[in-house]
Amino acid sequence: MSFLSGNYDKALALYRMGFDIADKINDNRTKAIALVDIAIIDDMSGNVGKARTGFSNAITLANNIGEYETKAFALSELGVSFTFTSQLIDARENYLDSFDIYKLTNNNYRLALIANNIGKLYMRLFEYNSAMKFFNEGVKYAGTNKRSLALNYLGIADAYTNLSDYSKAIDYYKKAEKISSKIKEFSISAEINSGFGSLNYNINNFDSSLKYFNKAIDFYNKAKDTFSAADLYQKIGRVNLKLNSFDKAYSSFKKALELSKKNGDAYNETLSTLDLAALDLRQNK
Repeated sequence: MSFLSGNYDKALALYRMGFDIADKINDNRTKAIALVDIAIIDDMSGNVGKARTGFSNAITLANNIGEYETKAFALSELGVSFTFTSQLIDARENYLDSFDIYKLTNNNYRLALIANNIGKLYMRLFEYNSAMKFFNEGVKYAGTNKRSLALNYLGIADAYTNLSDYSKAIDYYKKAEKISSKIKEFSISAEINSGFGSLNYNINNFDSSLKYFNKAIDFYNKAKDTFSAADLYQKIGRVNLKLNSFDKAYSSFKKALELSKKNGDAYNETLSTLDLAALDLRQNK
C-alpha cells in the first residue's frame, strides 16, 4: 500500500526489511522478489544505475534457483527501465526474454501486459506492423481482463493512426474508450486522448488535436507519469507551431526539456533541445 500511495521511502524500508528476513531464513525466492521491488522504487526515484544492478541480481538469483516466473518479472521490469531512458534495443531484448518465459509458464495475464509493452516499443522504433502483431497477441492473451484489453486496443489504434488508416484507428480508440470507462484509470484515459490528439494532428485538425493533448496532459499529471508527459509536451509544442502560437510552443518545448532532464531521458532531452533551437532560428529569421 505504501508503494501504491507514492510513499516510496516507507515502501523501500519495508521491502528491505523483507529482504533481510528472507536472507536470514535462506528464502531465496522472496529475496529475488524483494530485489525486484527495491529496484523498481530505485528506478522511479532516479537511481537508475542502482536499480539496474538490483534487477540483474534478481535475474541471476531467480535463474540459479529455477524460479522462472520471478526471473521473467525481473526481465520485464528491466525492460521498463531501459524504455524510460530510450535504450530501446536493450528494452526489447529483456521484454522478449520475459515474454518467452511467460509463454512457458502459461501466464496469460503477464503475457498480455508484456505484449503491450513490446508493441509500444516497436511503435517508438517506427515498426508499426511489428507493433500491430504484438498488440493483437496482447488482445488474445488478455481474455476478459478489461485493463489489458483496453491497453492493447489502444495500441492497435495507435498503429493504425501511424499507418494512416484513420477509420480503423477511430474504431479501436472507441473500443478502448468504452472499456476504460469501466475501470477509470488515469494513464489509460491519458493515452486515449493522446491517441485522438495524434490522429487529429495527422489530418491537420490542429485545434482538436490541441484539445485532446491538453486533456491527456491533465490525466498524465494525475497519474504522475512524467515520462509520458515529457513526450506529450513536445507534441503540444509542435501543434502550437502549426497554430503560429510561438510563445506557447516555446513553453511546451521548455517543459518537455525540463521533464526529460529530470527523468534522465537523453533521447527526449535531445529532441526537446532541437525543437527549441529550431524555434529560436525560426523567430530570428
